[in-house]
Amino acid sequence: MSAVSIRPARAADAEAIAEVHAASWRDVYQDTMPADYLRDRALADLTRHWREAELRADEVILVATIGDEVVGFIAIYRRPEHGPTPYLDNLHVRPSNRSGGLGGRLLIEAANQLRRLGENTLYLWLVDGNDAAQRFYERLGGLPTERSSKEVFGVPLKTLKIEWDDLGPIIRGATAASQ
Repeated sequence: MSAVSIRPARAADAEAIAEVHAASWRDVYQDTMPADYLRDRALADLTRHWREAELRADEVILVATIGDEVVGFIAIYRRPEHGPTPYLDNLHVRPSNRSGGLGGRLLIEAANQLRRLGENTLYLWLVDGNDAAQRFYERLGGLPTERSSKEVFGVPLKTLKIEWDDLGPIIRGATAASQ
């Protein structure tokens, strides 16, 4: 098997990112999101989203590849609508590539890039019930702080906010876990 590479996302990656994103949702959210949405609309919505996404140099949007195939990605935004703290919007790995430390590697690289951009904090909204992801983030120092309800592509979801006031635990924890 080829080695995994991590690089900045490019506009040409939009369809591949959407495919990984949809495959991950179908696997992880099968008990949380409507089956007909995951089956019939998720890929189209995500493809449109990623085609229209603005890839800005002051943000961290990375893809993990094996050869030419995108197998995972992370997207962290630094925009006024998300407040002063960088917002981790997505971290997804193709289901067949999970449990090998790839999510941790993406998160380490993203945290290091955020530090180079002068950032040391991070937050995300996790779909409530995604217990494996919650445990992953908590092992890396993330603290659950509040619950809310949000709509994602018209689908109502219960969510849990996870926050870091220091990126150090992410970098140390994910590095240790991947060794």
